[in-house]
Amino acid sequence: MDIRADIYDSAHRYRQTERFPAATLDEAKTTAHRLAQAVGHSYALVYVCDGQGGATIAAEVEVDR
Repeated sequence: MDIRADIYDSAHRYRQTERFPAATLDEAKTTAHRLAQAVGHSYALVYVCDGQGGATIAAEVEVDR
């Protein structure tokens, strides 16, 4: 799967987007969690991209502080 993760800070402000491949949704959620945590942000919205410019939201990942 082609995954997009939009990462937000604790005030719900968009901070960055990361794209990466993942074999499963669980793998995508784990990777999004690590990415958000690595840059010190609070959560990520995980999307599965359709390869034609569209994406479907698949999960919200919160980082424990």
